[in-house]
Amino acid sequence: MRLKTIFTVTGIAMANAALADHDENQELYRVEDMVITTAHKPFPNTTKGAPSFDISREDMAKNNMLTAEDAIKTAPGVQTRRRFVGDTNALVSIRGANSQQPGDVNVLVDGIPIANHVEARWNGAPKWGLIIPNSVDSATVFYGPYAAEHSGAFGGTIQMRTALPDNFEMHMDVMGIIQDSNVLEANDVLYGHKEYISAGNRFGDFSIMGFFNHLENQGQVQQIDWETRAAGSDGTSVTGAVFGTDETGLLRAYGGDYGIQNNITDLYEIKMGYDLTPDLRALLTVAYEEVSKEQQARTWLKDSSGADYWADNTLVNQGGYDWTANKPSWGAKKMVGQSQETQTMMYGLNVSGELTDNWDIDTTASFFDRFKDQTVKSWYSQNNPAYASDKSGRIEEKDVWWFDGSLKLATQSLFGNDDLGFMAGYQYNRSFLDFDRWASDNVVALEKTTKKGSKSYSGSTGFHAGFMQSDWDFAEGWNLMAGVRYDYWQTFNGYSDDSTPLNDRQLGRASPKASLAFSPTQDWELRYSFSKAYRFPTAEELFLTSDSATGTIQADSNLKPSNGHFHDFQIHNELDGGYARASFFFNEINDEIGVAALKTSSGGSSSNVVNFDRTLTIGAAFDYGQDYILDLPIGLNANVTWLNKEVKAYSSDSTYIGQEWVRTPKWRANGTLTYHATPEWDNSVVIQYRSKPNKYSNQSNQYSNELGNRVFWSMTSYVLTHIKSSYKMDLGDGQTGRFTFGIDNLLDGKNYDSHPYPSRTYYASVGVDID
Repeated sequence: MRLKTIFTVTGIAMANAALADHDENQELYRVEDMVITTAHKPFPNTTKGAPSFDISREDMAKNNMLTAEDAIKTAPGVQTRRRFVGDTNALVSIRGANSQQPGDVNVLVDGIPIANHVEARWNGAPKWGLIIPNSVDSATVFYGPYAAEHSGAFGGTIQMRTALPDNFEMHMDVMGIIQDSNVLEANDVLYGHKEYISAGNRFGDFSIMGFFNHLENQGQVQQIDWETRAAGSDGTSVTGAVFGTDETGLLRAYGGDYGIQNNITDLYEIKMGYDLTPDLRALLTVAYEEVSKEQQARTWLKDSSGADYWADNTLVNQGGYDWTANKPSWGAKKMVGQSQETQTMMYGLNVSGELTDNWDIDTTASFFDRFKDQTVKSWYSQNNPAYASDKSGRIEEKDVWWFDGSLKLATQSLFGNDDLGFMAGYQYNRSFLDFDRWASDNVVALEKTTKKGSKSYSGSTGFHAGFMQSDWDFAEGWNLMAGVRYDYWQTFNGYSDDSTPLNDRQLGRASPKASLAFSPTQDWELRYSFSKAYRFPTAEELFLTSDSATGTIQADSNLKPSNGHFHDFQIHNELDGGYARASFFFNEINDEIGVAALKTSSGGSSSNVVNFDRTLTIGAAFDYGQDYILDLPIGLNANVTWLNKEVKAYSSDSTYIGQEWVRTPKWRANGTLTYHATPEWDNSVVIQYRSKPNKYSNQSNQYSNELGNRVFWSMTSYVLTHIKSSYKMDLGDGQTGRFTFGIDNLLDGKNYDSHPYPSRTYYASVGVDID
């Protein structure tokens, strides 16, 4: 039964922050082992066995912060595939978990899980739009499944925290966006803007903060009409096509694009906190998001009279080559018009802080409900004259929701022993997916003419989990931590189509965790962490077979859970005003859930969600951060991650064995140089590097061009340069003006993750803070 009003979470422990002050009871705690919860109350650090990377508000200010995922833009070993500002399909990958494995990454904001563990692949991106970027106060990236409280997390867990006011405050911001986009023959100047306002205050034990964020932006062309070309002279003569080769070296003719994507997002959010005691707070979060997207295909072809050429599935000729223009793909037209509307509610309640002198609580309940998700495709673009008399097409609707509840109790003085800490907890999760498709004789009237039963799927997954761990300071400078997590996973009411029910499934798995740390001095720490972990399939991986203009991905209701052994050894050194750190990791995963893709001769793909028998990852990460180096007004943050992940065993197809893991670059690196020109004026340069990932997984599907074509469907290496200049001005009466200017992709590189990334993009904003 659908839960319509369940309250959210706001806070599992965030950064490794020390407490500035604490009352007499809190003197019992080891201050360095405490964190601050979302409710701004202390809680024992129950994630210290997981290697992590902390990001402060000051760190975020060095980037062009357009949407929430920019907060983790330069974190080591992390990449977000945001194709343009406002992209709802901004997938995130961490270390060896690629962008087609969204189930391997957790994302929480104020304790609320917004990682989409229901859908998969391109539509399984975290719901970044539910985070107002200006409200993010800090973020932490945890690498791997080393914390007992983190479900799955083969790649890692991202936790973000927003702030509550202690006094009256108001923030306003207006931003303009311009992109000079050049994608083959699609040369467009694209515009966008963003408006943000928040206000809040504290009244005794009660705090309240309200937010509104509006974003409108045009995304560059993401798909094109391509067909195989061959020497000939039989077709109708046209002009305007672009000739080239695809990422596998096949000769192609490009005859049009799917259009500019116009995106509008509105987010309304309110947070209310109440101090139940001076050390225990309840925090309620309610958010509503509305997103609309629209695009219309455009032909580049011209007939002999110079008019747009739109004829469907016809042989055409240009420059001595024949090909079929406007050819349907996978049973559907490609050069279409498309719109999508989604509406989402998110509710949550968190209670965290001190229960007794020695015990703390962090308990949350949250509900995500995307109660409207409708995609409408007209078989003729509005730019096509045929649209005037034929409004046929198809309508797709999705229903997605998940509920998550968790409880943690912890102490740093078990049985009165200040050297012994303990945590125990419980988590329950239930999620649901339903997808339906109709053929429509009139999409303008939203007429659902015929339901496509073979393209309708549904199903639900859920789990109960119990976890506990204990850490022991057994000698001077030494800490030992051990824990275990047990998951009981289930599927419910799965359907592979409208009429074929699937058997329900139940599985139980235990995951041990351990770490050993040694601090020879106050500034040095060495820590080895180990975990065995399981990642269970998502609803879409089990039930929903998806298709697009480029291929079909077949679900598998019999998927086994991935299971792996994870090792990490980290050396950390505190510097004056900064730190230096090195991490070495080794992962062996059995039955890893992934997509086995086979590129067809026609350029499409036939793919299946499968269990790869065994993969192996070895890697190293180095990161350094320091501000005011040698007392100069200069700050530097730099990191580099190298890893090699290979398929070691796959009984279904031996050609995969020994091949690189799909979409996983060997090298990632980020550098941020900041010049504090004055206390009010900061200037930053950010450089990001990625080596070329392999798009396919087996030998027969390697790129034909050794250099890797920078074309649609390829995955390229890149070096991106971004700049930002920000200035603060005291306006008096508690008001501060903010002025920023930035450019992303300064050198205008042409980069692809199947789809093109933005060309050079300009940002300018003006804001006012009142407190």
